[in-house]
Amino acid sequence: MKKLTSFAIALGAILLLAACGTTAKEETAVFKQEALAETTGIGNATVKITHKGEKISKIEADTTIPLDFGIKQEDIDSSIEELKNNDEIAQDEKDKLISEMEKMGNVEEQSTEMAKNMDDLYQKANAIEGVEVKTKQSKVTYQVTITVDMAKVDKHKLAEVMLPVDLSTIKDYKGAENALKTLGFKLEK
Repeated sequence: MKKLTSFAIALGAILLLAACGTTAKEETAVFKQEALAETTGIGNATVKITHKGEKISKIEADTTIPLDFGIKQEDIDSSIEELKNNDEIAQDEKDKLISEMEKMGNVEEQSTEMAKNMDDLYQKANAIEGVEVKTKQSKVTYQVTITVDMAKVDKHKLAEVMLPVDLSTIKDYKGAENALKTLGFKLEK
């Protein structure tokens, strides 16, 4: 009788724990990247993770990138002028640096080329089942929203999706949260 009572209590506890696990409600956590003064020119990102307990069902990453990375043509011209007037740098080193800066070309032309390259990159990710990519481009910014349905996506292809964290290495919500915090994202309340 003692064994039967112990078994009944253990079974009851297991069923209770299982029931608690299945009643966890689905939540969406929003993480915003904290912009540092030195990185404000490289854009901003928001990641939304929809999860039920530790199981992630969907991740949506929204990123806005300035196509010029905060560098204006005047900045390049000004830097070249400063280099020319700098007596602390050897002339051959100055010539190399100035040559590289001049090779950068027109910032607007580079912005157009960069947007084209990003379109090509994200089209590849859009071809992966369970991944949806939406892009929007203006003259000065490139916005991309990537949505990953974790139930449909091929887990082996997750590393190919350009997200702030490599999803192929993330096992659960806590792992995603820690990875995002390491990259300077902050959970919004």
